[in-house]
Amino acid sequence: MIFALNVYDVIPGKESLYADYATKAAAVAAALDVKFVAAGTEVRREIMGQTRNHFAVVEFQDIDAFDVFMQKLADEDLHKLREQATENYIWTLYDKWVFGD
Repeated sequence: MIFALNVYDVIPGKESLYADYATKAAAVAAALDVKFVAAGTEVRREIMGQTRNHFAVVEFQDIDAFDVFMQKLADEDLHKLREQATENYIWTLYDKWVFGD
């Protein structure tokens, strides 16, 4: 199991474009058994001046499932849609933390 942490800003005025991307990306995720664990838009507290106005945590079975997801997004030209609607986008992948390790 791996998790992707995504933090990013939606470009002001591009909210509807981002909503289009999010809807289409969610359909791709559902078809691949990719799970959105958490997402949000309300920054509660700024820590050290590094915030983004959106975040999402996404669960994948393994790195291959992540690669398939990314390829499907590319096949449907969704990366370009995301790039037009967001900025300061960071993807970071993590292995599942097993307590005691």
